[in-house]
Parts: sequence; structure tokens; C-alpha cells
Amino acid sequence: SLAGSLGAALLGYGLGVSGGRLMERFIPEEEQEKAQRLLQQRGMLAVIISRPIPILAETVAIVAGLSGMKLPRFTLAALIGTLPIVFVYALTGAAAADFDNGLLVFGLVLLAAGLFWLGGHALKKVLPALEQTSEV
Repeated sequence: SLAGSLGAALLGYGLGVSGGRLMERFIPEEEQEKAQRLLQQRGMLAVIISRPIPILAETVAIVAGLSGMKLPRFTLAALIGTLPIVFVYALTGAAAADFDNGLLVFGLVLLAAGLFWLGGHALKKVLPALEQTSEV
């Protein structure tokens, strides 16, 4: 999980670095500006907190490449943001080894995914509020 998530982050970053014009066509200007502001204000923290959130994580990775964020900083932030997810996956896998009921294990995986989704949804609401308070 760690290698896959970090690899996806680095791929998104690389796409941002190498395919700037192409990526600008696929990411709406409004989203680019929002991600750009978030990266400028929060830097590595934006990458860290976006990693558990599907789609946003990849968008932030691409925009980080577009914005010129340094690769070592991006890689460290992506690693830090990915570690909690990997830990939850490992715990779920370890618990699954002790269960005889595959349906229960499947339910636990769905629960973990749902908790990350809810966390990401909550962060989407909190981040604009943080942006407004930092501008005052």
C-alpha cells in the first residue's frame, strides 16, 4: 500500500512537472487556483492532509508539480500523509487473519474507507474556513 500510494503521488507530481499545459486543460482553472492557494499557504501540510482523500490527493499532487514544489519536500509530505492510511490497512489485514468470516473483514475494510471519506469531507469544509482566517 505504501509503495502504491507513494508511487501514485510521484506519478501525479511528475505529470504536473512534465505536462503542465496538458494538465491545465484537464484541471479547471478554478480548481488550479484553489489548489495553488492551498499549496502556497499550507505547503507540505496541504499534501499531507490531502493524501487520504481520493481525487483531491491526486489533484494536489499534480498541482504541486505544476507549482514547482521541490521533489524532496513533496515526497516527504506524501510519505507522511500516506503512513496513517497504510497503518489502518495493515491493522485491517492483521485483524482479517484472525477472522473466519470474510464478510466481516469486507465490512471492516468498507468502514475504514468510509471513515477516511468522512474525514476528507470534513476537511473540505474546514480548509476554506482556515483560508479565510489566515487572510485576516
